[in-house]
Amino acid sequence: MSVGFITLEKGVASGGLNLEYRGRVPLELLVKNYPEFKEFLEEVKEMGWKYLYIDNNCKYVLELSLSNQPCRILPTGVWSGEGVYSVVIDIGMSLPDIKIQEVEEFRINICTKSFPRAVTINLPKKMIMYIHEPLWNWVDEWINDQRSFH
Repeated sequence: MSVGFITLEKGVASGGLNLEYRGRVPLELLVKNYPEFKEFLEEVKEMGWKYLYIDNNCKYVLELSLSNQPCRILPTGVWSGEGVYSVVIDIGMSLPDIKIQEVEEFRINICTKSFPRAVTINLPKKMIMYIHEPLWNWVDEWINDQRSFH
């Protein structure tokens, strides 16, 4: 294949490559790497409640160790006239280990028999995102106004 003055052929990639991502990771991986989240989820179960996993957002790294892996350089900006290229590397059938660097969001719903969505929380920020309406009316918890924080 020829693009401009460069001839692109199949090649090999060798060495180390770290790829940083932001996005969702499997729930099992998240609780495995953060025992405090697993403990919290177990406490919810011990109270006789259930939790419903909603979503997560993490910063994580894939560390690749390449040893003569097949690769190609492909032009991606052909239509715009720009010299933009992509490197395609065959890393095999399985992804390398994912190393979570930071958990930005891990949202769950806590469910009771009476309230299937009693509370929604974001565990890493220790923030309540939603409380079901009847739970706001705890008379002995609020002094004057049930909706204000004094």
